[in-house]
Amino acid sequence: MIAVKVESFDDVLKTKDEQIFYFKDDEFDIWYFYYPGQGFINIINHGIEENEDGTITVEKEIVVNEEIKGTLTNGNWKQKQ
Repeated sequence: MIAVKVESFDDVLKTKDEQIFYFKDDEFDIWYFYYPGQGFINIINHGIEENEDGTITVEKEIVVNEEIKGTLTNGNWKQKQ
């Protein structure tokens, strides 16, 4: 599933709760990951690589909860089974 890069927290709030998003809070230099129905996760300590195409790759696994975890590579979310 493609995760969509948005500019801010407010951009996520303007959309339906059906999409995975990520964005960077430039004021505090913190990256956030949003999973539908689960809320925001601070991924600052996950090792973020900003790719030339504007997507990101996250080095560490993102754990949303016990049932939802996965990886984000070039903006593509791959959920682990």
